[in-house]
Amino acid sequence: MDFLGYAPYLCISILGEKDETLIENRFNYLIFSIMIKITMTPREVLDELKTVDDYVQERMYGLTCKNSKKMKSRFVKHNEIMSKSTYVVPGISDTVVVYAVKENQTLKGKACASMYLAYYLKTQYGTYIIPCIDFISNRVIRYVEFSSHSIERMRERLGKDFDTFFREDYIKKNTGLFHPVKYEFNGKENEYVAHVGEAFIILAIDSSGLMHIVKTLLSVEDLYSNQLRLKLDSKMIGESVMEEYYNYKVLLGESCYKGLKKSGMIKEVA
Repeated sequence: MDFLGYAPYLCISILGEKDETLIENRFNYLIFSIMIKITMTPREVLDELKTVDDYVQERMYGLTCKNSKKMKSRFVKHNEIMSKSTYVVPGISDTVVVYAVKENQTLKGKACASMYLAYYLKTQYGTYIIPCIDFISNRVIRYVEFSSHSIERMRERLGKDFDTFFREDYIKKNTGLFHPVKYEFNGKENEYVAHVGEAFIILAIDSSGLMHIVKTLLSVEDLYSNQLRLKLDSKMIGESVMEEYYNYKVLLGESCYKGLKKSGMIKEVA
């Protein structure tokens, strides 16, 4: 079932073994480095991203242990960031920055919390990549790459670097999801726009459908009425997909409640 290709989530993951590497990490950072080259095809980049995603998923248990108290606390709200993690592999340029985000839900009539991971890669040639993960298969199916030009416009028009944008707009305001809609402007066929927090993102999709490249962005204050309508359309579609995602998570949590609770992937909120 392929309908959520725009969420950089790791859904609830049932892992039976402890991740000693992460538990021993002293810096509260998880960054995994890979080598994504500018000459790679979208398919080759996607294959690298799948390797990264496997690496990150293996650390779900360790991050859950690290954030256990926050997951149980009623004072840490839904969609609140619990930790930022970074891991560097010496000699390789690309890095992955991972945010652990709390997700509250009601299971078996009890207030519970799980966690999802939202992450991005900073490439050696100045772009940023967000893997897009299908929440049914829990696999990377495409990716969004922010061009260096769009990063410059982000600083100029939003007053934010990419990490701030990812944290404040992509996670907190968009809950880690966006949905492109067709943008018909100046007769350009392959142009789409998307709502991401305070930003109006303009992007293109390559012929394979695997790579979404963000060309530039505008702030809400700079938009015309037709652009505001498109931003709202993108927002509403994204919210509809997110509702479907949450319903799926509840069904999964209900059906696997005992196993998830025993493994520590679900915590009861005190």
